[in-house]
Amino acid sequence: MKKRDLFAELMQGVDEMAAQREGKITRATLLLRTFRLLKWERKN
Repeated sequence: MKKRDLFAELMQGVDEMAAQREGKITRATLLLRTFRLLKWERKN
């Protein structure tokens, strides 16, 4: 099992929250990315 970089994951989340506040991305976009990540993690 590959080690996760939790700090990088947290910073990505913070960046995405900032982009959402600025109107650059929507909640639907965030949900889609989250589901894709979960699907990828299940495969590995």
